Amino acid sequence: MATKILSYLQYCISFSLKRYASFLRSSDGNIAILFSLLSVPLIGIAGLCIDYGQILVARHSAQTGADAAALYASGVAKNLIQNSDGSTASVAAAQAEAQTRGMDLFNAHIAKTVSSSVSGSLLVTKNGQRIDSIASYNISTLTYFGRLFGLTNFTASVIAKSSASMPPYTNLYMALDVSQSMGLASTSDGAKSLFGIVASMERMAGNKGSNVGCVFGCHVIQNGSYIPISYQQVAINANIPLRIDVLRNAVITTINTAKMDSSVLGTSNYKIALYAMGLASSNSTTWSLTQISPLTSNWPTLSTAASNITLGPNNGGGTGDSFLSEPLSSLRGQIPAGGDGNTQNQARTFLFIITDGLRDVKGSCTSGHCTAAFDPASCTSFKNANITVAVIYTTYLPILANPTNGSTSLDGNYVDLVKPYASSIAPNLKSCASPGWYVEASDGPAIDKALADMFAQTAQQPALTY
Repeated sequence: MATKILSYLQYCISFSLKRYASFLRSSDGNIAILFSLLSVPLIGIAGLCIDYGQILVARHSAQTGADAAALYASGVAKNLIQNSDGSTASVAAAQAEAQTRGMDLFNAHIAKTVSSSVSGSLLVTKNGQRIDSIASYNISTLTYFGRLFGLTNFTASVIAKSSASMPPYTNLYMALDVSQSMGLASTSDGAKSLFGIVASMERMAGNKGSNVGCVFGCHVIQNGSYIPISYQQVAINANIPLRIDVLRNAVITTINTAKMDSSVLGTSNYKIALYAMGLASSNSTTWSLTQISPLTSNWPTLSTAASNITLGPNNGGGTGDSFLSEPLSSLRGQIPAGGDGNTQNQARTFLFIITDGLRDVKGSCTSGHCTAAFDPASCTSFKNANITVAVIYTTYLPILANPTNGSTSLDGNYVDLVKPYASSIAPNLKSCASPGWYVEASDGPAIDKALADMFAQTAQQPALTY
């Protein structure tokens, strides 16, 4: 900019001098008269170039200062608001402080670079999650040669705008199904291995019958009749990941991702709470909603709590512990309505439900109880409260009686308890979820990816609309 100004001044002066020289070289008899008439305007024009150059220099310096002030003010406001309680008073105080600091920066810059008269203002506003700052200034410089033409001063205006976006305040609640069906092997290969290990252990323990090994029955934490340790411990000892293991690791990964995002953004606008849905206690018939971790952004505490996610208790037979509607109804009373994310008190709210979608109901259909597909009505009250409901369906795939011998025969318990409702589970869970917030994960790797994708999707939501 300075180079252009100097070039312009050089042009003006050069032009004036060339015109003056042409008059001196002229052999016209009227040269003296013409020169006397034009010398004053020519000198005045050259002087005007100098006067105009002053306003250009002042304007350039003021523009640089205004740009810096606007950028600085929006950044200050963003940091102050993020570290406040989000109240109207604290936001207003942050804006006022940012305006003061921005003006101080501008005035300090002008004092060093501009001797002209400068007046203006800096305004900082908050629109949703965007901080806007507008710096407006007027500059005036006195003329020296311009007064020959009645011009006592030159004026110019400067405007600079800056915006800074804040990540929205977001509360994420995870409702985790920890019923015994989450103790199934997370992959088909894992199911085959677990079946073979249990069959071998049972034979070594004296089971001479043909009904050895298990898949569906191996998903409970109780001890087997021929095995002194729990089926879950068998899987742990053999390093066979169960669905509950994959779920635990996926939750921990999500927490770590939130931690990294917060570190990059320099804010803790994200909070997570963890809940387990299952049976109240061993041999009980009562449902339970267990708080694994309250809503917090204390990442070490969250990670420690998540590392303790495991299968819930069962009723002694490995059945009758899949409660979903009742825990969700209880959870609704603990989650405030969702907001626009502009303040902590108006945080956007998400509920992640991770389940296989099969629930127990009262009755004596099979092994003393009945089952049914997930009831989507359980989610209505959440969505009515502006809470986005995300559902990850850990697919209840058909369970073979013996996955190692090539037979396609289904396990008897699967036939009685799951198959009659298998076709209704996915549609019901999709109906529960908010539009675009349903995904089906058939095995361990898919569960891990589904939760990661869902979490990433929360960051892409500018506002809740359902």
